Amino acid sequence: MIEILNVVIEGIRDLFKDNYLDLVFYLSTLLMFFYLFKHFKNSLKESDDSKKEQVQKQLIVLTNLEFELEEYKRSGANFELLKEKLINATPYISYELNRDVRNIRPNMDANAINDFLKVLRVEIDGCKYIQIDDTSHVNEKSIVRIIDYHYKSKFGPILFPLLLTLGAMVMLSVFLLITIPISLVDSFGQKFILSYQAMNPIICVAFILTIIDLIANKKVQNKWTTWISIVTAFALSISSIVLAHKHVIWSISLAILFILELFFVLPKILKGGTRK
Repeated sequence: MIEILNVVIEGIRDLFKDNYLDLVFYLSTLLMFFYLFKHFKNSLKESDDSKKEQVQKQLIVLTNLEFELEEYKRSGANFELLKEKLINATPYISYELNRDVRNIRPNMDANAINDFLKVLRVEIDGCKYIQIDDTSHVNEKSIVRIIDYHYKSKFGPILFPLLLTLGAMVMLSVFLLITIPISLVDSFGQKFILSYQAMNPIICVAFILTIIDLIANKKVQNKWTTWISIVTAFALSISSIVLAHKHVIWSISLAILFILELFFVLPKILKGGTRK
């Protein structure tokens, strides 16, 4: 053990020689890397455990509601119990199904209940499909699902924190590359321009990712005005980036219009953003 330690010490001396500043920087970076890795690993584990518990609770609540709907369809009695279970299930059902909950009334038609049950069972099956634990994969037949389960349970706890740690280190490096040149400039105006030029692309990328997420989750209204608003905001952001180096005043003006678009126009394209 002592011999191994001596070899490591000699290797560090040969690598850094008398440059102790580089050694401190290297050790600090290494320490930060391990700290971030441990932090992300613990956070992901807590999030994964919470998600598993949430899915299990969701399955219990929705399945309980399914049986109660079947019972109410057969007997037509005890609507108050059905209403209670509908209310308890509200946090666990989709946006579309939640709108159908408002149509559940006493003495409603059996066909309407069947339509509701059909959608509810799809959501129950979806919850069961995404459930990832040892119990749910005992009788799994799909090779793809088996590989996915072992990948997420065996490699995921190491790979995902590692990727997040590397991403955090890259972002920190980019932050330093941006802030150090700005700090070396004396003029406040130059500091502002450099900060603006650095933040503009970051805001544009964040906007694009947000729009993609909203569209993927079907949270925007499918109307032609929606797409005009999105394209307009994107054009304003890109134009402000292109003009940022040679025409700063025009670029800032377009950026202001982009911000106004974000705050006053884009919220109206979201589902539930406007009242009909």
